[in-house]
Amino acid sequence: SQGLGLEANKKLKFKFTRRSEQRALSHQHFQLYYDNIKVEGFEFSLHSRNGKVETANGKIPEFLELNTKTKISVSEAYN
Repeated sequence: SQGLGLEANKKLKFKFTRRSEQRALSHQHFQLYYDNIKVEGFEFSLHSRNGKVETANGKIPEFLELNTKTKISVSEAYN
């Protein structure tokens, strides 16, 4: 996350690795989280061969600022 210049409240968390033995490729997939809340639809992938990254792709939005703190109680949410 730091190498991509993400702010402290944005983190890429590792999801899984997929390997293609025929092409000697490895694909690492990451999910974006904002204040430890999963941001649906925003993932990032690294594609490497022999341990060296060849390409990267994905979506990382630029948020101005999001308020992730709750404003209602649990009981209010259920009513």
